[in-house]
Amino acid sequence: DVSLIATFEAVPDNSVIITATASAGGMVSGAGTYQKGETVTLVATPDNGYKFAGWTANDSIVSTSAEYSFTVEEAITIVANFMVDNDNTAIEETENKTFAIYPTPAATGFFVENAEGTVELFTLGGKRIFATEVSGNAWISVVELKAGTYLVRCGAQVRTLVKK
Repeated sequence: DVSLIATFEAVPDNSVIITATASAGGMVSGAGTYQKGETVTLVATPDNGYKFAGWTANDSIVSTSAEYSFTVEEAITIVANFMVDNDNTAIEETENKTFAIYPTPAATGFFVENAEGTVELFTLGGKRIFATEVSGNAWISVVELKAGTYLVRCGAQVRTLVKK
């Protein structure tokens, strides 16, 4: 027989848990339990070959600075987004790279990574509803779109985007 005893500690009523996670390509620090009204500073650190793209909460950009400070009001999950760093890559090498989109599903917008040329958004029925020129990486807003599945095309490459 094994006896287990669990000990619980009460969390004060004004304590809030701040969760910070990282997409592939880096790590974050600063998450934890804070008191309402306290200032939190999150720091995003990219891995080699990556660069910081921005902080998102509920699929909305909240900051593009790697160090993000805010006043705690409620529990929140914040994501540090990283992208491949192509700033020092020769043109010949980027021509064969595939472009990526994230997050998907998306609520307010999505990041496009490694895109060169026109990025287009289509309904599943093939109707083009958006187009923009991108050179490298960009944030594209989809706030005005209805929930559903869309196709994102850049050149001959196509990705699927799910809109919440």
